[in-house]
Amino acid sequence: MNGLKKQNIIASLKHFPGHGDTAVDSHTGLPRIEKTYDELKENELIPFENCINNGAEMIMTAHIQYPKIESGEYISIKDGERIELPATLSKRIITDILRKDLKFNGVVVTDAMNMKAISDHFDAIDAAKLIINAGVDIILMPINLSNDAGIDALEKYITDVAKMVDDGKISIDNVNEADL
Repeated sequence: MNGLKKQNIIASLKHFPGHGDTAVDSHTGLPRIEKTYDELKENELIPFENCINNGAEMIMTAHIQYPKIESGEYISIKDGERIELPATLSKRIITDILRKDLKFNGVVVTDAMNMKAISDHFDAIDAAKLIINAGVDIILMPINLSNDAGIDALEKYITDVAKMVDDGKISIDNVNEADL
């Protein structure tokens, strides 16, 4: 991180709050870690805390469920089952733990939203609402912009997110705090 910083490059620490102990790759499925917050503090959060205390500027979230930390649920669009919110969509993990407990004031970015952990289970617009309300600054939404369909999809996505802000479904305070 410090080596990159010396070259005027911002390092993105990832994947918060930790990607160890998973048997599932979030590119292909929805991983789950059965650890408590206290257990994460003893291992996974140590390097994040060290880097935050030494000037980390950006952190990428993990598309991993932590049911012993996050109790919020969502009805999966894949199979109608109830699932716990993964860290990327969790206000408890992003705002309460990362921002408040670890005192991270930099940029929080999601991992790619087209990964199966998210795209199989969450409506893209619902996910955006949860992500922004969780305290994330940047939604990494890979869209192919080399054709008109991709450009139209991006414009619709932006319009739909803006409408949720106008309707009060997304906190305008969170939007303003993310003003980079």
